[in-house]
Amino acid sequence: MSVKNLSLKIWLEITLTCFVLQSAVMAQCDSGYVDINGNCYWEQDIQFLNDLIANSNLNIGPLDLGTQTWTNGRLTYFYTVDSDLIGEVPVSIGNLNELAYFYSYGNKFTGSIPDTVKNLSSLKTFAIEYSDITGPIPESVSKILNLENLSLIGNQLSGAIPEEISNLKNLTQLTLSWNDFTGGIPSTIGTLSNLRSLDLSGNDLSGSIPTELGNITGLENLWLGDNELSGDIPISIGNLAKLRGLRLSNNQFSGEIPSWVFNLTNFEILELNGNSFSGDIPKEIGNLKKLVSLDLSYNQFSGSIPVEIGDLTNLSWSLSLNNNLLTGSIPSEIGNLIINRWLYLNNNELKKMWVA
Repeated sequence: MSVKNLSLKIWLEITLTCFVLQSAVMAQCDSGYVDINGNCYWEQDIQFLNDLIANSNLNIGPLDLGTQTWTNGRLTYFYTVDSDLIGEVPVSIGNLNELAYFYSYGNKFTGSIPDTVKNLSSLKTFAIEYSDITGPIPESVSKILNLENLSLIGNQLSGAIPEEISNLKNLTQLTLSWNDFTGGIPSTIGTLSNLRSLDLSGNDLSGSIPTELGNITGLENLWLGDNELSGDIPISIGNLAKLRGLRLSNNQFSGEIPSWVFNLTNFEILELNGNSFSGDIPKEIGNLKKLVSLDLSYNQFSGSIPVEIGDLTNLSWSLSLNNNLLTGSIPSEIGNLIINRWLYLNNNELKKMWVA
């Protein structure tokens, strides 16, 4: 064989080898996956990202949207803040059956939550915060059985909070605040024994607080402010020994502060402002040694300010007793407090300031 023919043979073998290797690289993605920059991604996961981009008229690639984590070619984590996303949440979200975390903040999604979310069998966190989502919470949300954190704060959701929300037995955080929900608080929420935080503030909820909420003995934060709730605060809430924060601001509660409140010594935040509570501020307020914020303003409390408030040495954030019917002198013990933010005692019938 001539040198020329040998060189040609070697060149052909090298070319063929390179072709085989290139083909192997191109063919390494299994069926259902697509190759992007030499990596394989599940096609339906990529399609969801492309749908978001198309709906929002963005000029970016699917892997450039938000913060993403992929595991074995599947989208498992998606985080997007102020990414200029608009339009409806694509129904293709239902194909993300390996997704564990979905968080959107400050985007402008519209329309309703698609029913296809019921297929998100791996999802643990589902949050669409401060968007323009409308309509009721679809029943399909109550079928995401592994969900631990559901946050829909700051949308335009309406209708009743569905009783089926109690199907989500793994929930530790439920945040439905600042929407337009009406009706009562479902008593079935009391069966969510893993719940640590419940925030239903800023809606149009009415009726009384269900006694069943007292069954959630691990609850640490109960935020029910800025609604139209009324009636007595159920004594069962006194069972919530781990409660650190209670906000009942701007509702229609009346009567005296229940005595059991002062047994919940883990309180850090107690806000009862903007109601029609009356009677004296009990001296037992001094039991709440961990308080950093106490707001009893805009009620009808009378009598004097108890000197025991001076024992609340952790009250560093705020003390608001303004706009009541309090009388007498301001106790000098308040001078023991180091309050960094607000100290409001105005609009009462107090006689004089203390001398430090």
